[in-house]
Amino acid sequence: MGLSYRKISNKMKFLYGIHTAISVIYDWVKKFSSRIRVSRKRKERTQVAVDETIIKCRKKRFYVWSAIDLQTKELVAFDVSRGRSSLDSLVFLSKVKIRCRGKLPIVVTDKGPWYPYALRRLGFDHMHNTFSIRNPIEQFFRLVKDRTRIFYNNMNTDNGIKHLILFMKLFAFYYSNIREVIA
Repeated sequence: MGLSYRKISNKMKFLYGIHTAISVIYDWVKKFSSRIRVSRKRKERTQVAVDETIIKCRKKRFYVWSAIDLQTKELVAFDVSRGRSSLDSLVFLSKVKIRCRGKLPIVVTDKGPWYPYALRRLGFDHMHNTFSIRNPIEQFFRLVKDRTRIFYNNMNTDNGIKHLILFMKLFAFYYSNIREVIA
């Protein structure tokens, strides 16, 4: 279905005979998103894939960081930042560490030079891999990019990072709870 308000409005009209303005759906999304939480459960994890991608808002680049448990395919954490540095990765990986219980998992990353420092500092074991086992994180970002393609991968909003975080919260809810139900 995607995350287009127009598509949601059309589906509601087609399925239920209810005409709903796009602005009303946007208001519902804003109210609903305040109740959405990414899983905060601390779990024992053996391997977590971490990656980042760029999404533009008004031609400014923002970095979306995500971590996925490779055994359960569960979204462990996500974050949005303005940069891609060792400090940004340290902040994000701290969020991942909070959601891990027991022995820290092996973190699987690509070649990003910002990862080794942060992983070493937080006590994670690190494994570099660009293919195969990192497939779930690549699939996650492919879904994110498919949804942002509606906006031509450039979300035109005055309050860029706030709306990008709102979008990612809704997408995280969709990915964790709804995606498999409607597939």
